[in-house]
Amino acid sequence: IVITPDLFVCDVMMPELNGWEFKRLLAQIPSLATVPILFLSTHNILPAELYDPTVGLVEVLKKPYAGEALVAAVASLLARQAGRVRLMTQPLTGPLALDGASQIELCHVLVLRATDGVVRLSWPAGTAEWTWSRARLIDAATADESGEEAFYAAMTAPASSLAVVVEPPPPVPPR
Repeated sequence: IVITPDLFVCDVMMPELNGWEFKRLLAQIPSLATVPILFLSTHNILPAELYDPTVGLVEVLKKPYAGEALVAAVASLLARQAGRVRLMTQPLTGPLALDGASQIELCHVLVLRATDGVVRLSWPAGTAEWTWSRARLIDAATADESGEEAFYAAMTAPASSLAVVVEPPPPVPPR
């Protein structure tokens, strides 16, 4: 492919190659692996493997849909992709602007860039702290919750009102 597309739109159920197989094939082509895909489906949930951070963003639009819904889904996916690209290029220390990216894209970038440190998130209704080591989330906490509950609390906060600060890991004291 000479020009990499901005987005793929495909049905999940196609006669010779279904959407999941199409996604797996794209993941094997470096120039196409990160291109987002909008799946059209009678279901509104995708298999978890399709949210792998090493491949492009995915979103599903449940059929039947109105034309406006398709336009909105495409715009949303392209904005998230642009936000993800910006996150991949900005330093991962200090304040971080999501600029259209969601918490999912933030997590993908933290994995892809092998982040170590503390990610502090704040929004009008609360705050959370995620601790990352070797590109893995190892702990999450809010004022009232810890672990998965704290992680999901931050994941469901409105991305548009989210402030994010990434701090390097604390130094390890010598033994």
